[in-house]
Amino acid sequence: MDTALPKNITRGLQYFVVESTPQHIKIAEKPGGAPIRFEGDGSGQLAHNISATYLSAYAPTGSGPGKGAFDIVGARDVRVTGCQISAIGDTMHIQRCRNIVFANNHVLGSRMGAFFLAEFCQNATITGNLVDGTNGSRIVSVEKSCTDVTMTGNTFRNGGRGAWINQPVNFIMTGNVFINNTTKNDPDPRLGRIAYCTAKPGQFPELYFTIYEPDATYGPIIVKDNIFILGDSAPEEAVTFAPNGHDLVFTGNTFQQSGERVGKPVLLVVDPTCTRSTIEGNLGAKTVKKPVDFNHGRR
Repeated sequence: MDTALPKNITRGLQYFVVESTPQHIKIAEKPGGAPIRFEGDGSGQLAHNISATYLSAYAPTGSGPGKGAFDIVGARDVRVTGCQISAIGDTMHIQRCRNIVFANNHVLGSRMGAFFLAEFCQNATITGNLVDGTNGSRIVSVEKSCTDVTMTGNTFRNGGRGAWINQPVNFIMTGNVFINNTTKNDPDPRLGRIAYCTAKPGQFPELYFTIYEPDATYGPIIVKDNIFILGDSAPEEAVTFAPNGHDLVFTGNTFQQSGERVGKPVLLVVDPTCTRSTIEGNLGAKTVKKPVDFNHGRR
């Protein structure tokens, strides 16, 4: 397939369809904006089956659809122990479940997300696991209002888009090791991911707390005694806290750097609206307060 683009179109940047017919589409740089007139000789074609076009022409070698080894939804008393699992999609999902133990497992690699405690889970213990992301998507996702979650004694390494914790309630993360989990920020297009808002390499933090409802709150949170080893593509903002957090404790963590990252700043960024927070005593990192987008994990 011809991959040439009109001269005034930027590969990887988000555009918006403002008119469509079976024969053509018109796009703009913002919703409802003025249609763009393509610069060039008029060559190219309109892809009608976007999914098939992506898989045949653009998907990384060996990738594919699917949720992977298992997808458990709406269950109680869930136990996943002593397993070795991998997938060409997300490795696994545990969603809308209660009373969960995920322990002593080895995630061998993922083309997409490695560990998913998906939305609205309650009472979960994640312990003693070795999770290899192998340049997939997020190394950890604790999504949408999970409640009473403890993560301790795990190793998470070589993920693509960091660890994403989304509007949690009663969340504890202690004694874990995080190694080089921002590989999707790599400027090499064979490894990295282009941010659709900027058409530039991504800037995903190693760990980020978000909310999915603009006026929601999250917390309490305790993150203590973890080790973060930042890879070459880690941004300066290594950890970020979205607005409206409360009762946040982030202390005693250690940040190390390797390769091209050595000597660069390591920032823990806290939105000024967060209250009753103790974010201090973290070796190798500096705490700063400045506005953070509420849903920056989607960038």
